[in-house]
Amino acid sequence: MLKNVDEAKELLKNYRDNEDIISWSIYNIETGEFVGTYWIAPAETNGEMIIISEAQRIGKKFWRKGFTREARQLVYRFAFEE
Repeated sequence: MLKNVDEAKELLKNYRDNEDIISWSIYNIETGEFVGTYWIAPAETNGEMIIISEAQRIGKKFWRKGFTREARQLVYRFAFEE
């Protein structure tokens, strides 16, 4: 669990600087609030695209509200169809 905003910023910088990771910020469209982050590490193996790692950091007040499920669907669509 992140301890403070500075720790969150440092984590996001690491995601940004790692070329093997694709990361997104998640926002609540209705309110414009920052919900969290979602990232994946895709790779091609034997001619197929796979996700070798994925993670998300979602603010506690957004848990069990469908944000992670919706983000995962969008991220996987991007990874496997784009």
